[in-house]
Amino acid sequence: MQKSGAEGADPDRIRAQLQSALDTDAGRGVSGSGRLGRFAVDGWGFVTEYGAQVPPIWGTPEQTGWASGESMMLVGPPGVGKSTIAHQLVMARLGFRRLVLGMPVTEGRRVLYLAMDRPPQIARALRRLVRPVDEEILRDRLVVWAGPLPTTLDREPNLLAELAAHHDADTVVIDSIKDIVGKLTDDEAVGAYNRARQQLLRSGAEKLELHHQCKATADAKPGGRPTLDRVYGTTWFTAGAGSVMILSGGAGNTVVELHHAKTVTGEPDPSAKDQEKARRVLKGLYEAEQATKDQEPGGSRQVRYRARARHMVAVS
Repeated sequence: MQKSGAEGADPDRIRAQLQSALDTDAGRGVSGSGRLGRFAVDGWGFVTEYGAQVPPIWGTPEQTGWASGESMMLVGPPGVGKSTIAHQLVMARLGFRRLVLGMPVTEGRRVLYLAMDRPPQIARALRRLVRPVDEEILRDRLVVWAGPLPTTLDREPNLLAELAAHHDADTVVIDSIKDIVGKLTDDEAVGAYNRARQQLLRSGAEKLELHHQCKATADAKPGGRPTLDRVYGTTWFTAGAGSVMILSGGAGNTVVELHHAKTVTGEPDPSAKDQEKARRVLKGLYEAEQATKDQEPGGSRQVRYRARARHMVAVS
């Protein structure tokens, strides 16, 4: 009350300080309880329970796109399909589909979609995947927050976890990161975002986040495999993420490329047997007229296959 009457008082900052003080008082208690012992586990429990193999959110244990308990980041320029993939994953979490880009998705309970970046455009894109019979499930299991959040994460690092708990959501989608972090190149601001990210994951919710990439430089190799330094902002964005996928292509292109720049389980170089199996699958798609085949120039033996379909599917 005293601080609120001071000149230049910031209500959001006062609320954050008050909440912090209340949390501290509530957490005080005997040794081993309260805030000092709430998340502490013994060493055996840590290595056996935290390290236990759990089904991934998206993919298989051998090829994981999105791991449970770790955030997944989709990166790319505007208009290449980040929201399209995100919307397919949302619909799969709601039980409307089983596969996304050929990999299975584990169904969830309720999704909280933070549509902070052009909500009307997000609504139009998601509408293409929705049927009239889906109304009941969408009303009950999908919550959309349209527009900016009420405060910033550096002021309230628990905000994402509180939002998920308030809406009983086990999945949170950030669309997009630039609309939730004040300065993407500031270590302190990005550090606050990462703390909020980890608080959300520790609360038991899963997290999917959309982000943009740096502008291509003059010395960038055309068609080269993108690396994590293409992600815009400080290194703490990708350091705190469990999985990072980067989309390459131009806005509106019918064909784009998806690269798994940071993997969860690690993807070793494919064996000769795996390569031959992939060749047979691609040859079958080509013979079924679901893909085209182009020989690389310069006498190379490499062949590039491209999907004929105009919607998001995996062909290799």
